Amino acid sequence: METDLRYAIWIAHNKKCVYTGKLILDFSELEIDHIIPISLSKKEYVKNGVSEDYNINSLDNLLPTTRRANSFLKRSKSFELSTQLFFREIAKNAIPKVKREQLRFKKLSKKAEQQAINSNLKDVNKTGFKQKLEITNRENYFMSNHYWNSNKNIALNAQLPSKFEEYGSCVIEFNDLDTMISLTHNQIIKLIEQKNEHGIVDTIKRGDSYNNSKVFTVIYSNAVHLDNSTFNDLTIILEHFLLIYEENKIRFLNHVQAINLKKCKEKEGFVLIKTDRIIWNELLNLSRKYDIDKGKSSEYFFNYNGNYLLALDESKSKVRFSIIPAATENNYLDFKTPDNEVLLIWSTPSQIDLTFIEDGSIWTADQTKKWLVQQVKKIENRIKPERNN
Repeated sequence: METDLRYAIWIAHNKKCVYTGKLILDFSELEIDHIIPISLSKKEYVKNGVSEDYNINSLDNLLPTTRRANSFLKRSKSFELSTQLFFREIAKNAIPKVKREQLRFKKLSKKAEQQAINSNLKDVNKTGFKQKLEITNRENYFMSNHYWNSNKNIALNAQLPSKFEEYGSCVIEFNDLDTMISLTHNQIIKLIEQKNEHGIVDTIKRGDSYNNSKVFTVIYSNAVHLDNSTFNDLTIILEHFLLIYEENKIRFLNHVQAINLKKCKEKEGFVLIKTDRIIWNELLNLSRKYDIDKGKSSEYFFNYNGNYLLALDESKSKVRFSIIPAATENNYLDFKTPDNEVLLIWSTPSQIDLTFIEDGSIWTADQTKKWLVQQVKKIENRIKPERNN
């Protein structure tokens, strides 16, 4: 990419990495990221919200970052569509300034170009992050919410769960360290559990170091030595973030009515009931009987495949619910567990489908469980004589 465009994007975004908020102090470390990856084939463009003739080098697809930040956040994969839309909106709003700065830079001589870059580096504020707390509700547009909390020493940038998004993630960056900590949803949930039981300090502190001038801090596989003041700031920011994250996670559970259900460790979804394979096969027979290609009942609309229950709404265009089987947790470890035990899992719908829960065309976990319990009782009453024999 030409220097004039790299420079213009850098200046237009206040010389900061858009993903972490950290100032890019060295122009040579600047990397211009394609929000929709340049590696995607044109056939994949539609899934990412653009047409096949989209120019991947358009200004609304370019943002300033560093190689390190880019590799931490994307890990060779593209962002979720909701995240892409969020960052592309940022890039789009900066386009007029990018164009102005690019024209200004092109008018400079080669010597003046380098002077412009160097002068901007001298003007960079090296005092640390700006103190800022911002929690953005964007679920009605991007399906997820955004969290940013920073002070002089630390910046925590996160995607929060929402009514329509079960998972989030976060990146923590330190002003005086060449280190970033990236946490997944499951790691954040585990931190919440540990924090609630032991407190945030005992959860992440492993002792003092450097003659008690620093705190040895461990967050999963990430180990850092932090100044005492930085560690104190981290505990405050991290505890607040975990509180907000938990609140948003509960909003999702309330929306799908799964607050009292356990997550399935083996598959994606929530455990509805534990039953046996005979009952499961009978449920599959029900699905086969009322398959959309065979059944004539207006009560059930199934798309039978013999592996899971896929129920459709009245229009037959939306998946009302999907129930999949899973082994019990001890099935492979405890010989006392009967081989025929099976867990029935409410498979979590997609983000888009979750928006239809409110109009009733997509069932919640609790609605599905109530239906399932009724069907199991009917089956048990019908086959009870056979079992007794």
